[in-house]
Amino acid sequence: MSEVLIEVSNVSKKYSTRNETIEAVSSMTFDIKRGEFLTIIGPSGCGKSTMLAMIAGLLLPSSGSIKVEGKEVEGPMPERIAVAFQEPGLLPWRNVQKNIELGLEARNVPKVQRGQIAKKYIELVGLLGFGDKYPHQLSGGMKQRAAIARCLSMDTNILLLDEPFGALDEQTRLLMGEELLKILAVTSKTVLLVTHSLQEAANLSDRVIVMTKRPGRIREEIRIDLPHPRKPTDTVEYVNKLWDLIREPV
Repeated sequence: MSEVLIEVSNVSKKYSTRNETIEAVSSMTFDIKRGEFLTIIGPSGCGKSTMLAMIAGLLLPSSGSIKVEGKEVEGPMPERIAVAFQEPGLLPWRNVQKNIELGLEARNVPKVQRGQIAKKYIELVGLLGFGDKYPHQLSGGMKQRAAIARCLSMDTNILLLDEPFGALDEQTRLLMGEELLKILAVTSKTVLLVTHSLQEAANLSDRVIVMTKRPGRIREEIRIDLPHPRKPTDTVEYVNKLWDLIREPV
């Protein structure tokens, strides 16, 4: 049996405002095994990104527990988890290589070693020749490649992806998904993806968790029993199943 890297146990998250308490996520329990690609989908506002942020340690649960590699999550764990968001978050005054080196600088990695690591991941994500370019000189897909390279450079076992291709057109999104799987085959990361795209979920995932509308709970878990690489025509049955689960009221 594969080692469990992430354990989510009966997790709920509530936000208090002046007039009311809003429950974003309710009683979520699941795990993610080493080397697995798990995707969370659900209606807009169901708490997908909130769940990812709690695993990342950017938010704390109101109740329940989250463990990463056996350690209780009490805050960010940059030595264990890297996170990529929909916005690449590249600093405009730094070129691609220097953006990728950013996290390594925070870890006080020596300059020469930082450069070697950055160049390795620039090549891995398909940006060879663009290390000296600045964000305004890159396409949307290239910016996301740079953001993913920055995450990979941190050499964590776990990669959390919050709608990383959400701002891209559909064709580029599918191509970026294929490239991501090639990268993951080389790096052996464990991945949690949050997305609105049912096609993306079916194309990339080993398992898909479907959440209900707010407060988000697990409605159903779907295992995608297809080999990689997958074409959109391969996953029609799974996309239809996911769509039925998303649109049907609970």
